[in-house]
Amino acid sequence: MVPQGELRGGRKAGPALPRVLVTGAGGLLGRAVRRTWAGAAELVFCDRDALDVTDADGVRAALDRETPDTVVHAAAFTDVDGAERDPEGAERLNHGACRLLASACARRGILLVAIGSDYVFDGISERPYREEDAQNPLSVYGKTKQRGEDAVRSAGGPHLVVRAQALYGPGRPSLVTRLLAMEDPAQEIRVVNDRTSQPTFVDHFARGLLALWQRGAQGTFHVANSGPMSWYGFALLVREETGLPRGQVKTIGSRERGEVAARPPYSALDVGRFAALAGRPMATVREGLREYLSGLGVTRA
Repeated sequence: MVPQGELRGGRKAGPALPRVLVTGAGGLLGRAVRRTWAGAAELVFCDRDALDVTDADGVRAALDRETPDTVVHAAAFTDVDGAERDPEGAERLNHGACRLLASACARRGILLVAIGSDYVFDGISERPYREEDAQNPLSVYGKTKQRGEDAVRSAGGPHLVVRAQALYGPGRPSLVTRLLAMEDPAQEIRVVNDRTSQPTFVDHFARGLLALWQRGAQGTFHVANSGPMSWYGFALLVREETGLPRGQVKTIGSRERGEVAARPPYSALDVGRFAALAGRPMATVREGLREYLSGLGVTRA
């Protein structure tokens, strides 16, 4: 097993680019990898139609056919409430697929880059969670993500587990898009004020992933835009940066929202280990939001 956060000799530029297979190519993160990793590797993208990551024979065949040096496993069951209603589906994708890929990659000496989640923590910490902190997931989603991480580590092959949190970006509805769509001054949106995380622009996460991979990092890392805040605080930040929305932004408690799954009240991730190995800090939540808004053509207020 690779120790937490070990750095294995970096990848040097050469005549042939490393070959990287990306699962979940049609998802939020898969599309961000396509945008941000171009030119750094020979990328092979597999969406759910091209590769069923829960099918052992299909996984082995894809690895033998594509012969990647690295697999970036971006496919996941990300519907937190949906996982409570379909625990078997979440288990197959978040744990079973990781187990299959980890085993197949380990046998072939392929580096597996797997995406973890802040929801493996219970939220009782009073400081951002470090990679080695005890895990205690509250939901089916969090438990399946924890089992997926454990499967990657126990397979015995080269691996990089990178925990993400609160990803948003092009192509997926988010709190930001809901806020920007508000046109009527009388319109009202309620945002939870009792959950703290670090909303992260997905392109920043993908670039952080790339920085670790290029430096040959292995083990477990956290990558997120820095600066813990509540979701209500993030909504106010959107308004501060854009002058929008035109409607009313009000607070609501998590229990009032009627969510099915329990969520950690505090899940900010400490990104110090990333900064030490990547040689640079992660951008802040504000900086991530600004770049996302710029891409949408939304100018600052």
